[in-house]
Amino acid sequence: MRVGSPDQDFPGESDIPYEIAEATMGAPMPADISRTCAAMLALASPLLGAMSNSAKRKLERMAGNRRVFSSEVATGLNVVLNFALYPCLAVVGSGQSLFSSGVNSPIALAALLASIETVFRLRDGFKALPVTEMRFGSALYGAPLTWLFMLLLLRRREFVAPSRLLASFEGYYGGCFDTKVERLRRYGRIWELDERKGAYYLRLELPRLLPESAAKQAFGFGDEMPEYALELNIRGAAVTIEGHVVDERVRRLCSLSPAFPSDFRSSFELGAEPGGFRHRYQGKVLEILFFKKGANTAR
Repeated sequence: MRVGSPDQDFPGESDIPYEIAEATMGAPMPADISRTCAAMLALASPLLGAMSNSAKRKLERMAGNRRVFSSEVATGLNVVLNFALYPCLAVVGSGQSLFSSGVNSPIALAALLASIETVFRLRDGFKALPVTEMRFGSALYGAPLTWLFMLLLLRRREFVAPSRLLASFEGYYGGCFDTKVERLRRYGRIWELDERKGAYYLRLELPRLLPESAAKQAFGFGDEMPEYALELNIRGAAVTIEGHVVDERVRRLCSLSPAFPSDFRSSFELGAEPGGFRHRYQGKVLEILFFKKGANTAR
């Protein structure tokens, strides 16, 4: 489904204006969570942080407010909890008095176990990834908690993939922020995916600037990145967007410049197969509303 420019319609696209679709179906979905449940989630965060990364991310989206539940905060609180919990269990298991000299070895082994577990759970932190892309692993006892969570909560509503927001890069990259983001745009890695009232909303940022290089000067290029040709494929709930540099001279520049691929491919998973879609492209940003089946404005 390739188009010559992102501002052209994709094959099979709805003809309703994007602004109308956005007004009727694009409103953010309110969190269906009561104040009592929100308070319980906040209080239970140290324990819920033991669950798997996917379960915590889904619970975070269900809460609809990171101040109520946050994957990284819950994992951090659970790490602290485990440094107290494991030694306590070791003392109980040893059958010795807390104040006896023989209890030192079980406590030390339990603390070592908690330390090894923490390093393994937070290993993505050593890869210099943004917080929203890190995986926060489960604790040793996280599997039964995850199973119980899946059983009790996940049938209440649909979920989509976690959003990857541009703002999440600000704190880490500091003064090189713009350069780092531009590189990630060339790989199709600056995106946001959210569930809305009657649609799934996808926002993908395309590259804005050509990379600085001697080859760029030799070719006589300016700073602005030419438009990509985009390809949109929908198979069930799976969506794939491919971007292709069209200008042959720019493709030559891609082969001579680091971190500048001539093509990129980004894949996304919606909560369900869409019943139609409508896109808007402006300012190097591609926005797509994938209509939920049964929505009034879907074709």
